[in-house]
Amino acid sequence: YWNTWSTATNGYWMTNAGLSTVIKNGDWFGCSYPNYPPAIFPRSPVPAQGVNPGIAILDANLLKVWPNPSAESIEITCDYPIADIDVYRSNGKAVGFSVYENHLEWRSSWKGMAL
Repeated sequence: YWNTWSTATNGYWMTNAGLSTVIKNGDWFGCSYPNYPPAIFPRSPVPAQGVNPGIAILDANLLKVWPNPSAESIEITCDYPIADIDVYRSNGKAVGFSVYENHLEWRSSWKGMAL
């Protein structure tokens, strides 16, 4: 039983009639999925534990990507070692590619633009 909830504070949750709820700046939105009635409102958010959020701050001058845009490959340089790279198309799908010394090539996987 999916339920969606919204509130202006963290104390007065109201259930929504559906998923098409407009959330204004500063409002809270929550979901719950109990496998039994009644609906249970969301509790206060808790920070995730043991999750690596990635780079806290990235100076735009440290990361260089060229050519941009590109149809088949790009070069990436930065002042720190690159452990992992994710590339996504504009529709949100991940792009498969091969990496060799900060050179990404996707010529055979797909055509289009990437972020």
